[in-house]
Amino acid sequence: MISSSSTPSFDDFDRKENEKKDDVLILNDDGQNEQNDHSVADKQLKASISQSKKMKNDQKEKKPNLEKVDELEKEQKKQEEKKNKLSNAIPPGFQMNSAEKFSIPQQNYWNSCTDRLEITCGGLTVHHSGNGNWWLSAFAKCAIPSNNFGIVYFEIKFVHLKKSAAIGFATKAMPLDGRVGLYDNSYGYESNGTLWFNGAYQTGHATFKFFDVVGCGIILENRQLFFTKNGRCLDHTDLFASSSSLVDPLFPCFSLHDNGDKILTNFGPNFEFDLNTLFC
Repeated sequence: MISSSSTPSFDDFDRKENEKKDDVLILNDDGQNEQNDHSVADKQLKASISQSKKMKNDQKEKKPNLEKVDELEKEQKKQEEKKNKLSNAIPPGFQMNSAEKFSIPQQNYWNSCTDRLEITCGGLTVHHSGNGNWWLSAFAKCAIPSNNFGIVYFEIKFVHLKKSAAIGFATKAMPLDGRVGLYDNSYGYESNGTLWFNGAYQTGHATFKFFDVVGCGIILENRQLFFTKNGRCLDHTDLFASSSSLVDPLFPCFSLHDNGDKILTNFGPNFEFDLNTLFC
């Protein structure tokens, strides 16, 4: 007879089977967790590598941009130094314009001319009143300074112009019945588009007529002359006043040819031409 205590019951068998299943589940769970841990680590490693590559690429892109910024800062510094050279001091009787550069003094006016030129409106308006057609010229009261800083500039509006006129700088050795630019130490821009300097000439520049605003200036630092028309500078860089004009001073000057011609003058500071563009 078999003892009942030694015979496993169905309940015992089921219990053992369930214990085995639990052990298998525990093993499976541990394996799955370990696999998940490896997957997360791989993803983190890939993300770290990707971020490292991106940082390297960003550094490569930033390097040329930084070089461009350095170049722009150096260029800006050069421009500031150039401007400062022209604004270290104010010449006697001169005023600073909005661009912080020097223009011809506001109190300047036309006062030296023949009796066939009528000067009105405080010396700023001049009318050719001669009986015939010939060159008549006028000089401003104030000469340009002999120092080496600042800009002297003035503009003329031709209210009436039949044919010929000229604007420029000249010494008072030039005759009043002559044209500016035709004589020694005189420099002029004629209405037919010709630049005159000490009797020599250069053709092919812009012409001007009545109602045009024409300007003439000199950069005292290097004695370079420049001319403008309606707010734009003529394209030339090779016209310089001779050193002899430092002894015999230059004056703003203009010449009219025909009876009835008339001009209005602006000695500053509010010009059609922006002096800032000379340094661009």
